[in-house]
Amino acid sequence: MKIHPLQKKSISLLKKLCHEKNLALTRAMITVEEGYYPSIESVLETLKHYKKDSFVENFIKQNVDLIKKVETELNERKIEETAKNDKDISKLLFKTVNVYKAIKSKSIAEIEDVLSKELSVLCNEELKIEIVNIQGDEEYYYSNVEMKVIVKKNSDF
Repeated sequence: MKIHPLQKKSISLLKKLCHEKNLALTRAMITVEEGYYPSIESVLETLKHYKKDSFVENFIKQNVDLIKKVETELNERKIEETAKNDKDISKLLFKTVNVYKAIKSKSIAEIEDVLSKELSVLCNEELKIEIVNIQGDEEYYYSNVEMKVIVKKNSDF
C-alpha cells in the first residue's frame, strides 16, 4: 500500500490535536489513535474543520502546495468517476436509438405490411397502409420521424 506524503506529514499534527489541544476527535484523528494512516479525504476534512486552530494554520501554511495538489487530484478523480458512472448508468437506463436509421433499414413494403396487419387487427377491419413519404434526421438520436401514409380498405387495392 502506497502512503501519500500528506498522510505521513499529518500524523504528528493529528496526534497534537488529540493530546495537546484535546479537541473533539475527527475520523482522521481516531484512525491515527488506532495506529493507522488516515485517508487523505479524512485529513482534508480535519484541516477544514479545525482551520482556525494555530497548529492547523501553521500546518496549512507549511504544506499549502501539497494540500492544493491533493485537492486538485481528488476533484479530478471525482469528476472522472462521476463521468464514468453517468456513462455506465445511461448505458443501463437508456438504449440509444436513431429512429430514422432504424426505419430506413427496412424496406417500405415490409413496413407497410406490418403496419397494415397491426392496424387491421386494432380496427377489426381489412386495412392497407401505403407510405407516401418518410422524413427524419439521420444525424440526431431521439429525433422524430414523420411518415405520411394513406390508409385504405384492403379491397380498394
